[in-house]
Amino acid sequence: MDTRVPEKLPHRYGPAPTAAMKIGRATLWTIAGSVAIVGVAAWQHYFLMASHQQLQECSEEIARKAAAAGPLELTTEEACLEACVKGQDELALMRVFGADPDLIQSLETEVVQPLRHPQQLAAQDMPAHLEPPHLVLIEGPVQTGKKSVVMEVARTNGITVLHLDKHSLEAAHKAACCWGALGSWWSGGGSVVAAAFSLAKKLQPCIILLDKPHELSRGMQVALRAELQRLRAAPQAWSQERVSVVVTVAPLLWHPPVHVPARHRMKTALPSTRQLAAMLHGFLHRLQSSGQQPVQAQLLWALQQAARDERADTDLGFQVHQFVRRLWSRTAPQMAWLVLRARQRVAGDANDGAAHPLVLQDLEAALQDLLAEEWQGWWWPGSWSAGTWLRVGAAVGLVGGAVAVALMPDGGGQRSGSVSGTALVPVGVSKR
Repeated sequence: MDTRVPEKLPHRYGPAPTAAMKIGRATLWTIAGSVAIVGVAAWQHYFLMASHQQLQECSEEIARKAAAAGPLELTTEEACLEACVKGQDELALMRVFGADPDLIQSLETEVVQPLRHPQQLAAQDMPAHLEPPHLVLIEGPVQTGKKSVVMEVARTNGITVLHLDKHSLEAAHKAACCWGALGSWWSGGGSVVAAAFSLAKKLQPCIILLDKPHELSRGMQVALRAELQRLRAAPQAWSQERVSVVVTVAPLLWHPPVHVPARHRMKTALPSTRQLAAMLHGFLHRLQSSGQQPVQAQLLWALQQAARDERADTDLGFQVHQFVRRLWSRTAPQMAWLVLRARQRVAGDANDGAAHPLVLQDLEAALQDLLAEEWQGWWWPGSWSAGTWLRVGAAVGLVGGAVAVALMPDGGGQRSGSVSGTALVPVGVSKR
């Protein structure tokens, strides 16, 4: 048997590559890379040229909403926030009925006046409640009108609002990435938050209405803290950057950063009976003034008296007062639902085609429909919120623990009884 090792083994896939073949492959890779780079550059140039017109339209729309004196020079990320800008035309469509007067007064004093009259705030030796409202925290239960009151105050004072939340910022981030803003690709959305503050400075005086900041991504929250710290560190620059960040959140869900404390704190609560009566009166009056549905005049008068906490002397006034008391713990969206449901019932009962006025009995029937829907929704777990699941889980855990403790044999008590009931006998030790 020949045990000699050949001097050169054959290549696995054919002849061994020569130096010329290696140089040829390197050339091919270089050419392919160059073609890819040129293709990406050409695509970006074409895409930017195609989206330039759309960005220009967004900039013009933002300038129109804010009633700017001239055209605005905006970046790509700032133009992508066009849907978040709420001008006077959009704010005029939002009407608030039965708002908390104390909350409105606090917003007027602590937010609106510094925005419109920055010279009233001194840069040095400033009390806490007179500091520039860089961060205003409004806490309260869900659907208690936190955002609506802020927009109503901004509408009455002619201030532009930049409404931000998780969904709007993510949509702006995706649009900026699609439109060629390379900085948005690796920022995690933080560049969009910085662009929102930059846009608000160009639209000043401006209110950044931020809803549920705890839902933002980590990159967005880091950028938010950085922007708030920047504003906080320069109170003397308030006249050059009149931007107030109003955060609306449910209690205990979000806390301001330690280095940026919220000097301005406000709270909302469930509507009182006076507020509920004012909501019903406002929704019904708007329904009648728009020509959609006539409303009984005595009902409107009784609701107006209830909103002023003045009980009417008539039977209808007493019935309205009792009906409003049954609405306790309800919110403004539910009042709007009641009015629309009552209108549907009136339209369904009108078989002769004539327009019948809406009366108190229609509102009571709508309330029964609301209770029936809530009862059905409560028994259907698919419609439960996260808070409902948490409360139900806690209740089941407490009940299960109590039942387990009750059914557990009392072994510990028996042992303690046997030890306590047995006399201790001293033991003598014998010495040898």
